[in-house]
Amino acid sequence: MNSHNVYVDMPNWLITKFLNRLDSLCEYAKDPEWLYAESLKLKNSFNELLRKEVGNWLFISIRREPFGKRPFGIQVRINWELFQKFLEEFAKREDIPLEHKYEYLAMCRAEIAWMRGGPSRELMETRVKNFQKVRLRS
Repeated sequence: MNSHNVYVDMPNWLITKFLNRLDSLCEYAKDPEWLYAESLKLKNSFNELLRKEVGNWLFISIRREPFGKRPFGIQVRINWELFQKFLEEFAKREDIPLEHKYEYLAMCRAEIAWMRGGPSRELMETRVKNFQKVRLRS
């Protein structure tokens, strides 16, 4: 599986749940066509869940890759304009208690926390120098 950037405001736990379910389907795959058909069913159910949970700005796409090494590919698609609108509205909504807003963000971040590696020495030195500059100005 290849992956690209992940974002801390995304419901990454739902995406991971989809990928785990897809992985378990692979264990029982009878043939590529069966796996593709079952993957489409799974994708449809997760897209419905995503619509209910966060809206129409995030969905999973599965496409055939006839010339690739794998029979099909998976993409997580984001409508950035709707995503930005979701974040702004989510932050402003008064019917959602603050602790639930923090729960949403914590769940988003927790799922990708394992990806964080230690910062390089150069990065740490730069951060310390910037911090010292800010403290001197204060």
